[in-house]
Amino acid sequence: AFEYSDYPDEEVREFAREKEDLFRRVDLSAITITESESQAESIREQIVNRTNTFEELARAHSADQFADTGGDMGWRYFYELEPDFSDTDQLERVFSLDEGEISPVLEGQNGWIIYRVDGAARSPDLESEETLSDVRSYITSFERGRVEDYMTERAQAFRQTASESGFQEAASQEERLSVRQTGYFPINYGNVPIFGRVNAQDYAALNEAATRESFFIEAFGLEENEVSDPITLRNALVVMELSDEREASEDSVNFLDNYYPFLAQQYQSQELQRVL
Repeated sequence: AFEYSDYPDEEVREFAREKEDLFRRVDLSAITITESESQAESIREQIVNRTNTFEELARAHSADQFADTGGDMGWRYFYELEPDFSDTDQLERVFSLDEGEISPVLEGQNGWIIYRVDGAARSPDLESEETLSDVRSYITSFERGRVEDYMTERAQAFRQTASESGFQEAASQEERLSVRQTGYFPINYGNVPIFGRVNAQDYAALNEAATRESFFIEAFGLEENEVSDPITLRNALVVMELSDEREASEDSVNFLDNYYPFLAQQYQSQELQRVL
């Protein structure tokens, strides 16, 4: 399995270098006013003239989730604030302010916003584990295709090597890859209870296999010792080699023949009760 969580740190850093502006951070407090721009201007004037504190005005007037903490938002990435504005030039003005400065009244998507800069903007520290984790989270949420493309390329290369040199040999050439063996399982889309489940042998990467039609088409189309194309699951790509297949025993088939009518009747009864 080529798990998306194994996307290399260096690839994460490379993305952060390409999109460095998105990962700038600034420490902010905010007041959001929904009534009118003139009210927002009046509140800003009180802050600038020191007739009221920023914290008091935030608690009294702000219409956002930070009101109870006196407007304190903490450190925020540029990309986190971006959705609040239709014009990111306004946000650039905030990131250009020095510590302690008050922003102009800015028109956001949900009202008018006044920011106080509690810590001036910083460029991303790409050696920091926290920053790296945040960038990885961003990629997973908004640039997932980048991870999928990278892992697909690796999985395709592995398949090629496995077809030429053998499955075990190909796995031994890759870091963090190990060959796992499933138990026997039937074609059971959705893991219907009356049939055997997809036997993942406690292997998390295969947990989603039963809900992927492509998984069954690929797996049950393999000849013995044939290597599959990469199969996309939710959080990984898997490459498989067919080790063995067998027919269901006669006893198993007879049991299903006898058990199915009872189960179908039970489902119908439960559905009728639900409707009533």
